[in-house]
Amino acid sequence: MPPRGILDELKEIVGSKNVLSDTKALRSYTDGSLDENRGSTSRWRVGTSYGARFVPDLAVMPSSTEEVAAVVQVCNRRGVPLIPLSGGSNLVGATVPIKGGVVVDMRRMNRVLKIDESNLYAICQPAVILSDLQTELGLHGLCHGTNPGSADWATVGGAVSIGAQTMTGFRYGTIVDNLLELEVVLPYGDIVKTGPWYGSGYNLRGIFPRSEGTLGIITQVTMRVHRLPPYRVSAGFMFDSFEAAVRTQLELSSLELHPLSTILSSDTFGREHEELAREDPKRQSRGWLILELEGEKTEVSRTSRRIDRVAGAREGRKISRRSMDSIGDFLLIFTTGARKSALPALHTAKVRVSRHIWVPPDKIVEVYRAFEDLVEKYGMDDPTALNTPTRLIVGCLVDPKSERDITALAGFLEDLRMVARDVGGTLFGAHGAGLVNKSEIEEDYGEGAIELMKRIKLALDPRLIMNPGKVLDLDNSETPPE
Repeated sequence: MPPRGILDELKEIVGSKNVLSDTKALRSYTDGSLDENRGSTSRWRVGTSYGARFVPDLAVMPSSTEEVAAVVQVCNRRGVPLIPLSGGSNLVGATVPIKGGVVVDMRRMNRVLKIDESNLYAICQPAVILSDLQTELGLHGLCHGTNPGSADWATVGGAVSIGAQTMTGFRYGTIVDNLLELEVVLPYGDIVKTGPWYGSGYNLRGIFPRSEGTLGIITQVTMRVHRLPPYRVSAGFMFDSFEAAVRTQLELSSLELHPLSTILSSDTFGREHEELAREDPKRQSRGWLILELEGEKTEVSRTSRRIDRVAGAREGRKISRRSMDSIGDFLLIFTTGARKSALPALHTAKVRVSRHIWVPPDKIVEVYRAFEDLVEKYGMDDPTALNTPTRLIVGCLVDPKSERDITALAGFLEDLRMVARDVGGTLFGAHGAGLVNKSEIEEDYGEGAIELMKRIKLALDPRLIMNPGKVLDLDNSETPPE
């Protein structure tokens, strides 16, 4: 139950209709995922010890920075936990209210405040959906260059908070790379701006990205945007093995033939998309390389011809223009899906559990081979692999109710973690630490860096009210219940 009197205070700040206290309404926040996204974002529990449902005490929906600050001040005085949430792209438990408290639902703060075509920047509130931002920027001949697979529901604020990776990283970098300034409400209610990107002094805008709401609530983002290129074309190749596709991608990088992005996939990619399946009716291909190029037409044409030669020398079979055109912009495949699946619907209780691994590019083949060995060792079902500019994504189907599947998954993930570590990588190359990946933080950073992080956390949030138990565990907040 919330502390006595806090309900009336919060209603006075944001209005009665924007404070949720009904148990049924509050249950919609228990997974840290919003209802419309729950099918794909509540899988984080599979294979973890977090079986209980964590219901917040209240949820508030502010409409301005000032309202957020007032809400934070009220909760800070009473020591009430705060959990910021906007898009609900919660793949690692980062927005789960494990200690109850107040969910700060930012969805009313969803406006693009300014687009500066001359100086190439945009100012947004945190709940602006990435695909909506791109639609608006496109009217001005601009793009923001951040396109994770969840772009249809992921928000600007959430992407900054977890340091979202992107399929267009070769050309535009990540959203954190393009940050110019943040406005943040600190845990005691003060409103700060991190200062201009060109200034001297401490780089304050580097503190809050990837902090997952544990240091403050982001209320405004100023980010660099880019001019849309005049010409864009996609191309694809089929290979007999995933390794051949990877080695082709690496060769393209060594020749500095950097397309907008590249996607590498194991054989499931071809059979899950009807038009691609027609290109390979006998299902001989085990690796697919999909690229998108953009720029001036002559430049793109020249680069495309060089890529054709490199892929052909490695026995890549080019996907027909008809098939590529039928898919449309391949970047949308991962947000809207293919027009029609090549396979019948699978009526199964199993869900796909995946991990986004970062490893040095020249170690991708080694890790992929180890992944295949682990699949065989643990008898994992329907393994898939996908490599993008920023991470290697591997996954398999698991029945959450099968003790055998869960036990196998635990061993599989632990061995996979060791494989990634041994080559200088990490088992979470995207989506943040949350609850699922929190134990990996210390191995990634080491004792000295962790101690510094703890000092920063305690300096800004001495009462430990901001999204407790995420990233760092200073009070054993995230210990799973028995």
